[in-house]
Amino acid sequence: ENFLRYGVDMYFGKQRDLVAIYDATAEDEAHSCWKPSDTEQGEPSKKKWLELKLLGMAAVLSLQPYVYHAMEKITIGGVMWSAIYDLPIGHPIRNTMSPFAHRSLEKVQQIFHTTLESG
Repeated sequence: ENFLRYGVDMYFGKQRDLVAIYDATAEDEAHSCWKPSDTEQGEPSKKKWLELKLLGMAAVLSLQPYVYHAMEKITIGGVMWSAIYDLPIGHPIRNTMSPFAHRSLEKVQQIFHTTLESG
């Protein structure tokens, strides 16, 4: 009840500058799209623009570690362990790394099914 809901879409221009923010949680539909020029309308507009900007940044930052972890598991786990298992049995690298491979490919498959297949 007292928490801000996520629900902003940030639009960027060709120069990667923030040109608009759409507030999907706006109670007043007439003012759900904000532009930087709206901050010239006074202090409440400046505060609302900053709030929406911070909500957009928070949404990106909260997702970043999860995506990084999933991609790390897939690339390191999938590619590296596949290459190690392609080495002949008894190869020194395969012998050294095998104890660390416990369930690695299974974890990669679980992450793939829970994140990438569902969109």
